[in-house]
Amino acid sequence: MLLDEYKSELYRYNTLIRNTEYYLKPVHKVYYKGVDGTRIIYEYYGTYWWKKKKKGYKTYLEYIGKDKPEHSLPDPPRNPLAGVRIGRGEDYFIIPASVFLEYSKLFANCRWECLEE
Repeated sequence: MLLDEYKSELYRYNTLIRNTEYYLKPVHKVYYKGVDGTRIIYEYYGTYWWKKKKKGYKTYLEYIGKDKPEHSLPDPPRNPLAGVRIGRGEDYFIIPASVFLEYSKLFANCRWECLEE
């Protein structure tokens, strides 16, 4: 729910800065295959800046960092999940305990298990 609300704000922001060639993503995903063959997706929430580039007829995005690239750009909306890291498998999530406690109301109707570190 939090991410959906933030995404609508972010879409408006990206529309506002469309002519600057910059693009802001709220989530960076890394795909990993475990030793047992299971697929795990690690999601990192924050502000990830990209710049639109052209090579011939193709357009692509180049990652430029976590800091706002130009001072002339308006400040982006605050990401309510900034700093959160989540690992996601086929039927489970791996969430740091501090994140679980902070957003515990969201997990009220879910079955969960605490793993020792």
